[in-house]
Amino acid sequence: MHPTTIGYGILAQGVARIMQHAGVPFPDQNGQPRPDPIDIDFPRLVQQDTLITQPPKSIGGDLGALGFANEAIDIVLTLLDRRAV
Repeated sequence: MHPTTIGYGILAQGVARIMQHAGVPFPDQNGQPRPDPIDIDFPRLVQQDTLITQPPKSIGGDLGALGFANEAIDIVLTLLDRRAV
């Protein structure tokens, strides 16, 4: 598993705060120090996170199929365990 775009943003924001606290400069595109605080543009990240903007259409069905498979496996394992007795 890995984070979504928003998850990476949350991690980046935390790392940026730690680096700022340690005195690490954050230069702008011209090499000049950017003013504190350094904030991640979360509205932009939300727009870029396809799991939010274009969620999978089949997630409900997929999770239902996984649940069914899990129950079926449990039933088979229970039946096999009873045969061993």
